[in-house]
Amino acid sequence: MGIYFFPSEFVYWTENTEHSKMKDKLMAKIKSTENTYKDNTPGVFNAFTSFSSTEANKEMSFLGEPDVLEALVFKPYKQMIKEYNLRGHTDKLVIDKCVVDAGWYTKYERGGGFKIHNHETCAIQQEGDIFKSAFSFIYILNDKNENNGTEFIVPYMCKTSATPDEDYSFDTGDVSEIKEGSIIVFPSSLYHHVNPCSIPGRITISYNMKCCHASP
Repeated sequence: MGIYFFPSEFVYWTENTEHSKMKDKLMAKIKSTENTYKDNTPGVFNAFTSFSSTEANKEMSFLGEPDVLEALVFKPYKQMIKEYNLRGHTDKLVIDKCVVDAGWYTKYERGGGFKIHNHETCAIQQEGDIFKSAFSFIYILNDKNENNGTEFIVPYMCKTSATPDEDYSFDTGDVSEIKEGSIIVFPSSLYHHVNPCSIPGRITISYNMKCCHASP
């Protein structure tokens, strides 16, 4: 007897062990840029975001500082790869190179949320290598709500027939340990949305990572 698992969507979460040290610094930086982005509302309601399809504003450079990227992207990325590859009877994730493609924050008012979307974008080429959308990261910087609002969805037309004929979802609000200070890592292709929050002031920081997979 045996079983083989095809690679699949997943959601990984961990804690930023430096959250208490980083929070005040990042909150101050975000507050200083709010006026620039308060009217930037694509995809959100009762909220605003610094996300832009154009080149990032210099005001957002603090999200790319080495210590910030190490804590919010590279450290949880390495932990996720290790955890994912513990699963037997499936292909392993073997990444040759990776680049952080974008970083932005979103601030939610009372009743604020984010419409369903994913983070897949066009591939880029650097020094002859092709980097494709691979992983996305959400860091819950500030959130006084009882439950986290992010819900992940695999639409019924994209899921296996072995499960009921309906959308498959994972509501992170059902997991008590996913809260302020948590970092969530998931494939950029995975659809998700943010349910309306009850307490205003929720702030998340997000990143996209593009990867060049190693040859088998």
